[in-house]
Amino acid sequence: FGKIGNRTSAGALGAFHRGGNHNLLLRTSHSLSATTNIGAAYIGHRDDFGMNSVGFLEGETRRGAFSVGANFAQIWYGKQIGRQMRSNVAYRGSRFSVSVAPFFIEPDFVNKLGFHPFTGIRGGRVFAFARSEWRSGVLRRVEFFTGGEASDRYDGTVFRRTATIGTGILTHSDYNLHLRWDSGRFEEY
Repeated sequence: FGKIGNRTSAGALGAFHRGGNHNLLLRTSHSLSATTNIGAAYIGHRDDFGMNSVGFLEGETRRGAFSVGANFAQIWYGKQIGRQMRSNVAYRGSRFSVSVAPFFIEPDFVNKLGFHPFTGIRGGRVFAFARSEWRSGVLRRVEFFTGGEASDRYDGTVFRRTATIGTGILTHSDYNLHLRWDSGRFEEY
């Protein structure tokens, strides 16, 4: 692994086992500017059951307090093809932040070298955060946040529903108080 020029990085990793398992990882990333990056990767795993290949593309850009990013992966495992996508649109200001992150991971997505405990889901996450800070007085910072996720299985059944709301107070004496409420549903629970 290393840099190729000032704005491009590349890496390769191969692992071979006497029992017939072979793994290959190729990765590259390129900075288009100080605030825009793109990248690609290939992951290959061969074992007694066949070849599992994963192609991966990602990109992120930021302009001021606004940012947009996404990654997309596709697998080939025999005749099976599956895709995954995660994206994020965010505003991150000094006092207020909000983000929206839709995603999906198809039922046929199998990455033998990755950790994907759940497949066959789609949905999104939202998060909002507000903060005020003071240089003098008793309070140094007060913050409020809320967020949640709504995602379903591809057959329409509920996969996950979560909601979070909370607040935090920090004094100039470094006393910290946080209150948080979480609620949720995970599949049938």
